[in-house]
Amino acid sequence: MTELAHWLHRLEACVQREIAAQARVLERLDAEEIAISRGSPEEVLAAAEALGEEVASEDARSRERRAILTGLAASFEVSPDSLTLSSIVERIGEPRGNLAHLRTELRALVAQVVRRTRRIGSLARLQGQVLHEAIGTVISQELQQGARSGGALVNAEA
Repeated sequence: MTELAHWLHRLEACVQREIAAQARVLERLDAEEIAISRGSPEEVLAAAEALGEEVASEDARSRERRAILTGLAASFEVSPDSLTLSSIVERIGEPRGNLAHLRTELRALVAQVVRRTRRIGSLARLQGQVLHEAIGTVISQELQQGARSGGALVNAEA
């Protein structure tokens, strides 16, 4: 196996792991959205913790990705920063191969994650606004009732 073939094999495995990770993130986001919709603080916290654990694993995947891109860059005699999955597919002349298919699958999953994250953010902001308005209404009503009931004057000299 040539050095380039070695790095391409590692890249393909890395992309497959990233696809699996993005699918797990999507599942965690679904759970988060359901928890927010139900309004259960315990469910929201549990879903957020599960999502946080998945996001935390990104560091290890990122380090692996950098190492692979560095190896590929040496094989192609270019800067690692100039390489993308698309540019690698173009360089190896594999427009319809497995790596190109994986690139398309990963791109679609990442787009879903971005859309779902935005939707959950909007839902969370809406829930926060509703809660803020409800608390404001309760406090306002209590202040009005307190003003109507009046108070008692106390003779401090007595």
